[in-house]
Amino acid sequence: MTSEEIRQYLQEDAPLTIHLNGGREFRVAHTDYALISPSGVSLAFFSPNDHIEHIRLSSIESITLEKPAA
Repeated sequence: MTSEEIRQYLQEDAPLTIHLNGGREFRVAHTDYALISPSGVSLAFFSPNDHIEHIRLSSIESITLEKPAA
């Protein structure tokens, strides 16, 4: 995914799940807890146990955004 595609997800006000190539996934409790590096190469976010995770954008296969039920 590109940094612009991911920035679109991060503009939402909702939790999201980041799916990596190879099947690993990370749930981010809110888009406020994630940011893209200034160079647009990596993504950092806080995990539920308050650790900072850092991944390369090239390893992201997809992102699922959790929308509230209507």
